[in-house]
Amino acid sequence: MSDDTEKITQLTLSQAEMADFARDPGRYPNLQTLFVKGAPDCEQIRSLAMVPNLEALYIQDISCDKLPENLRVLKGLKTLSLVLPVNDKTWPAWLSTDFPLLENLTVYGISLETLPADLSGLPSLKTIDLQESPVEEIPESWGSHPVLEEIFISAGNISEQKAERLNVSWTHTTLTLVE
Repeated sequence: MSDDTEKITQLTLSQAEMADFARDPGRYPNLQTLFVKGAPDCEQIRSLAMVPNLEALYIQDISCDKLPENLRVLKGLKTLSLVLPVNDKTWPAWLSTDFPLLENLTVYGISLETLPADLSGLPSLKTIDLQESPVEEIPESWGSHPVLEEIFISAGNISEQKAERLNVSWTHTTLTLVE
């Protein structure tokens, strides 16, 4: 009986399936994209380090306190999408560091009150999608990030005048209001 897991490049797992996956993640050497529905535990997240080609990770329903040290092992991530609990009010500090190849970041669900001014720990970041997070202020410093091209935010969260002022002052970053 042959194991076809070596051919899999994209996978969607429930929380229960993630537990099985974590026992031997090396079975998926060509896995590039992983969708996890449910809250994986820290050991399961740590097991993702055994997947050498993982570039995109989408996790739903996970608490920020479970992620920091465990996601940092995924230095090759280019896309990270997190659906966090709405009771989390601050941007996790670890999310602005240690991801040198990360190009696309989506953060949903979090009730952000403030965003970090410094994104230098994300030198490859091109897009940030915050349209499902009630963010009202975008740091002006984000416009001077060397490669950040676009920030998506809900039109109901920030005034058109603020968005226009930021877009005028930024040279290569665009703030896009999403209806």
